[in-house]
Amino acid sequence: MVDITDIQKVYKVLSVLPGSGMGISIATPSTQKPLVFGAMIHRDEAFETIFTQYMKMATSSKPPPSAEL
Repeated sequence: MVDITDIQKVYKVLSVLPGSGMGISIATPSTQKPLVFGAMIHRDEAFETIFTQYMKMATSSKPPPSAEL
């Protein structure tokens, strides 16, 4: 979760899916394109849970100790 650089709610993830195609897009430095999770039930609840946990980790994370002696 610490590697997440962006998280968004997305609509119409795939044109072949019926309906609105709601999903979540998550970007990380290790992926060239965002990871897209589509056709989700309870997408808003999943987004809020992931975003809340990410914010808790991002605000409480401490910088790694220096390797210099």
